[in-house]
Amino acid sequence: MDLGLTPAQKELQARAATFVDEELIPLEVEAELAYGRLDPARIARVRSRARELGLVGGNHPRELGGQGWTAMEAVLVHEELGRSTNAIWWAVEGGYNVLGLGTPAQIDRYLRPVLRGERQDAYAVTEAEAGSDPSQIATTAERVPEGFRLRGEKWFVTSGDVADFYIVMANAPTADGTPGPTLFLIDADTPGIETVDDPAVRAQLPARTPHAPLRLRAARGRRPRRPGDGRPRR
Repeated sequence: MDLGLTPAQKELQARAATFVDEELIPLEVEAELAYGRLDPARIARVRSRARELGLVGGNHPRELGGQGWTAMEAVLVHEELGRSTNAIWWAVEGGYNVLGLGTPAQIDRYLRPVLRGERQDAYAVTEAEAGSDPSQIATTAERVPEGFRLRGEKWFVTSGDVADFYIVMANAPTADGTPGPTLFLIDADTPGIETVDDPAVRAQLPARTPHAPLRLRAARGRRPRRPGDGRPRR
């Protein structure tokens, strides 16, 4: 089996490497001194160059505004991005995978604008007593006539302080009535959401951290899909 890279893959790898060397690494000291926060103009420059170089949304098909990379191509790009500080290359729009599984209306409202650089997403899963294991989360989603009402608190929401919508994991009733982890789309200006400065979090992270604690007080959300369910949900 030939494990060598194709000419196109080598070109993509080189393009990503140049982007990291010329656009990201020179910003590392500034980002470090500012606790991961950069001037909006510099963030805009990073995002603009990433779009110009075709490095945005690689995990999404071209018809949705992405690059349609294979798994190998995604690895090649992220291997290069990994040479730079996460706080900088995280500015490159990507759009979480789940956004591509929503309804056509949800894709138009959330995914396409993210890939165009017009919206910012954030993934809210971690809680005070739950990390990457979704079976341990305590946030709940109650079905109401308007959709769902979420209650809970999320920690370490990367980019949560600058995102204009969140992908929130909460326990919602399944077909048999038992609760199960489900993902919801919630706009940041939805009533019932607040970003809080939790003392327990502040003790572990710099005072100006981009990993914002997020509290959901009866916030309403839209469900794009349930993890493991192949059908997008309205």
